[in-house]
Amino acid sequence: MRRLALADVQADLLKKIAADLGEGHEVLTLVVDVTDEADVQKMVDDTIAKFGRLDYAVNCAGIAGQSDSMSAFSLEMYEKVIAVNQRGVFLSMRAQLAALAKQDLVDG
Repeated sequence: MRRLALADVQADLLKKIAADLGEGHEVLTLVVDVTDEADVQKMVDDTIAKFGRLDYAVNCAGIAGQSDSMSAFSLEMYEKVIAVNQRGVFLSMRAQLAALAKQDLVDG
């Protein structure tokens, strides 16, 4: 059996992906805002609570923004892109690596 924790901000999309995986998968779906430190930590904690450990992590949250031209790209959109694409990866990796270190899998 494959055990997967899937996280996204879109609950409906998570449900669809989990259903599409079919039998042979134990899936934990988590609605997570990767820009929120507490949300990210809860994601890692919930994964470990469900499956007993964390073995792998793929951090692929990302957004491109809403504009075709740089001159029309708002500062608010820029900050949102940076928050998701950079802060989200940093927060996720930090929480995941801390959990892995407790499992003696990485050098803390």
